[in-house]
Amino acid sequence: MHSKMRQEPDLLSTKDKKTVQVINIGIIISFFLILVSSLWSLKSLKSEYSFEQFFPANDKRVVDDLHINQKFKLNEKSDVVLILKNRKSWLQKKEMSLLKSYTLALRQFQEVDQVFSMSVLEGSFEANKQLYVGQLFESVPVKFWPKLVNSHSLIKPHMLSQSGTTTLMLIRLKKNEASILESFRGRLKTYTGKYYPKIEFEFGGIPAIQADLSILLNKELLRSLIISFFIFTTGLFLVFKNFSGVMIPILALLSVNTIAVGLLAARALFRFLRE
Repeated sequence: MHSKMRQEPDLLSTKDKKTVQVINIGIIISFFLILVSSLWSLKSLKSEYSFEQFFPANDKRVVDDLHINQKFKLNEKSDVVLILKNRKSWLQKKEMSLLKSYTLALRQFQEVDQVFSMSVLEGSFEANKQLYVGQLFESVPVKFWPKLVNSHSLIKPHMLSQSGTTTLMLIRLKKNEASILESFRGRLKTYTGKYYPKIEFEFGGIPAIQADLSILLNKELLRSLIISFFIFTTGLFLVFKNFSGVMIPILALLSVNTIAVGLLAARALFRFLRE
């Protein structure tokens, strides 16, 4: 004797089923829109590292950097210090003309907003009862340059070394981004080697240090993410031993992390626009 299967009573009406279906579709669409907007917000996300976080407050490098910023009224977020070395002393007419030419050439770079060196320093200077006004190294005769340098508090020892073969150049970039500074550094190296082979330079200043730290830390972060992802995927495969069992948790994890990071980027962008 065969028993008939009892059918469970349908507790939801047709109208309720449609309502649940609409709610489910709405949730899926909302999740998709949040995911897309988060992906779009990721392009405005960037990491910035503070120079002071990596050194003690009383560290000599931090104190010296603060002193230089106050002395030259530097913008610590966008001013780069370029240390220029020459085989000969800069206190010669030919070498000073070379420095001025180099200064004017760097002003043409698209990443650069302003460039300043002692070759374009303006002011007034008196020698032999005669007053010289304007760009000092243009108007003052060469024979008075040693006296000018020793009497000018800005030039020595801040912009010119005791030997006279090393000088500082201040460069203000249009944007303080590690990628832009790295691109500028590469272009400057190629340009200087081609057109000004006598000049050797090194980068300094907070933006240059932050850019180096940012590139280094981003490389370490990427390496850590790759290793973590490989270990995570291997563990899932050992547990589930099939493709779907691995992909579903990975997709869920990627979606949730994308939304979380995207919301952080959107919040930072909103605060920036509001300010």
